[in-house]
Amino acid sequence: MRRAVVLGLTIAATVGVRAQQDSTWRQPFDPLKVVGNIYYVGTRGLSSFLIVTPAGGIIIDSGEAESVPFIRANVEKLGFRIADVRLLLTGHAHFDNAPPALGPNTLDQGVTHDLTIPNLLNVGIAYRVLPTLLLTGAWTFDRFIVYKRDLFQGDLGTSVVVNRNYKNGYTFRVGGELEDVVPKLTLRAGVLRDISPTRPDAFSPTIPDANSTAFALGVGYEISPGLALNATYFHAFFDEANTVGADVFAGRFETRANIVTVGITFRPGEKPRGDSAGLWGNR
Repeated sequence: MRRAVVLGLTIAATVGVRAQQDSTWRQPFDPLKVVGNIYYVGTRGLSSFLIVTPAGGIIIDSGEAESVPFIRANVEKLGFRIADVRLLLTGHAHFDNAPPALGPNTLDQGVTHDLTIPNLLNVGIAYRVLPTLLLTGAWTFDRFIVYKRDLFQGDLGTSVVVNRNYKNGYTFRVGGELEDVVPKLTLRAGVLRDISPTRPDAFSPTIPDANSTAFALGVGYEISPGLALNATYFHAFFDEANTVGADVFAGRFETRANIVTVGITFRPGEKPRGDSAGLWGNR
């Protein structure tokens, strides 16, 4: 059944192209540099682009079969070799020519979606080892097992289901804050280990969320009493994940995340210091 649908779409797109032919589709057009490593290599009426990378060239949209000689000539005019092209990406779907059975799915329509919000449990502890050194720890439990799927329901009959089938997840965090390293300067650091609720059979590019380990480094400077400038760098290493099952996009995911923040905080009143100030506020 899947092959029949693909064949129907291919025939519809081909018929649409032939019915809409334009004389400019088969007229030569001088290649040109668009920006950076992206070049236009298509005909006067059909766009094709060459992306040059150290690993080889990428051509986006090859047009008709009759377009190939023009594309080849333009690539060579730019000083590149067609033999160095390693990847060809084609698209150009014609939604106005879809088979009648698929027509409703191609129409603009309103969509509703009921979003499941999982329960969260956070437990934390803080202990001031020295008047200027505060150590913290936290554990978070994510009850994602209640999140089974995303259902997008169109008001013209179209529905899209994305299976999630999450399991429960949890996160461990440990951190520390050292004040007055030099007058008015505070240093912060922390690490975490996150056990993702995503199962391998539901892993997809929409949420590439594998188990991860992360660290953060921060610095704060007290500009004036109660007013501080803070900056933080966060980096996460996600475990390598391989998708399994027939309902996911097969592949291997190696994800990294980098976050940099800069902010200003204002806290009225005297800054808490000493003994249990980190837990009880101002003395």
